[in-house]
Formats: sequence, C-alpha cells, structure tokens
Amino acid sequence: MILLRRTFNPLVLLMVLVGFAFSDVTVSLDDVEVDGYTADIIVPVSLSNPSDGVGGFQFDVIALPA
Repeated sequence: MILLRRTFNPLVLLMVLVGFAFSDVTVSLDDVEVDGYTADIIVPVSLSNPSDGVGGFQFDVIALPA
C-alpha cells in the first residue's frame, strides 16, 4: 500500500503539471468605455482553446471603491 501511494502521488502531480504546461487557453477582454458609474458594466470576454473543448468558466469580480 505504501509503494502504491509513493508511486501514485508523483504520477498525479506529473499529469497535472503536464496539463498546465501544454494547455493552449486564451482569455481576452475587449475594450470597455463607461460614462460615469452605471448599474451594469458589461465587459466582453472571449475564451478559446483550439486543442480541447471548454466547458465553461467563472470570474469573481470585486469592485473598488466599495
């Protein structure tokens, strides 16, 4: 069991790092112009990955000054 654990942990870490190293994800934000403060400010976001499908994404935005 210890041998399995010693082998499995580095293998999982290697697979995760290889996934990050060879990913080809592009996130781009378009220009936004706002006259003063409004209730909604829409920022166009494009996400593309030509080598794999993209299931979705999530942004956490904090507006300052609060």
